Amino acid sequence: MTTVFEIDAREQALLKAYYRSACRETCPEYALFQAKTERAVVTCYTSGKVVLQGKQTEEEAARIAEVLGRSPESVGAGANAGAGAGAGTTADARQSAQTAEFTDRTAIGSDEVGTGDFFGPVVVAAAFVREDQFEELRELGVRDSKKITDKKIREIAGEVMRVVPYECVVLQNPVYNRLHGEGINANAMKTMLHNVCLYRLRERVLKDFDEEKEQMCIVVDQFAPKELYEGYLAEIRKKADSVLRYAGEEAPLIRELVATPSVGGITFMTKAENKCMAVGAASVIARKMFLDEMDKMAGILGVEEIPLGAGAGVDAFAQSIGDKELLAKYTKVHFGNYERLEL
Repeated sequence: MTTVFEIDAREQALLKAYYRSACRETCPEYALFQAKTERAVVTCYTSGKVVLQGKQTEEEAARIAEVLGRSPESVGAGANAGAGAGAGTTADARQSAQTAEFTDRTAIGSDEVGTGDFFGPVVVAAAFVREDQFEELRELGVRDSKKITDKKIREIAGEVMRVVPYECVVLQNPVYNRLHGEGINANAMKTMLHNVCLYRLRERVLKDFDEEKEQMCIVVDQFAPKELYEGYLAEIRKKADSVLRYAGEEAPLIRELVATPSVGGITFMTKAENKCMAVGAASVIARKMFLDEMDKMAGILGVEEIPLGAGAGVDAFAQSIGDKELLAKYTKVHFGNYERLEL
């Protein structure tokens, strides 16, 4: 049985990290990676196409759906289970209702950037947006930061940050690599960062928020199902002792990541940056902070610009730096880019 579906660049990075231990040393032409599990062979192409081949492709697709935070149907799981033509319509109706419910509401929203980039930190931002601020933010051009040029982000982010309360956490590469070395994967790290941003901002906002007169929701751009998100927080707390052995200058941040109480009542929404103004604002802020960090890094490395992503151009740039130990301070060392360095 063969199952085929499409994913974006961020999802490619998530999927590659998930299948890291099952990846084959060689893969077909134009493939980003190929992995073999007991259920199927998974081939992810640079174009974004994913092909599952084997006797249990639906089961493998269901696992991928969990990793990507998608519906099973969107990756082919259940496609041959006789769901009928009405299933898609029902799912679309549910999504439309959810979108309508949260697009026009006061909310705290959070989003992240940097997880799919070999160079640079992971940045998470949360923003609080009231209904009466929507029009002003729309006029500024607030929406999914991935659909706005970096130049535009730099132009509008300062005004967005002036208009709305926000919190932002930057997880630098040495800390990221340390946590990953302790068995905490990228999704678990993102969970910690989102939780800290949401907790900080909620505590600030509630001081001046009249819950009897106003309603507020909390929306996260979904990167993992609710059960996994909550599981990551529990898993991290079990590893607190080993994680806190890290005694570098970022130790206070790690302590906060581990100790911050879990924020409840979250609505997890796919592509939320296009549906919830608070997430859209958070997306812009996170991207601006990430670009600022990349500018600082470029200055340290003595280059004009650092390529984003994890493709062949990034490999060539990393090779040109010529110092693997230095690169470990500014990259995510579990990426295949680091393994491919010939230094």
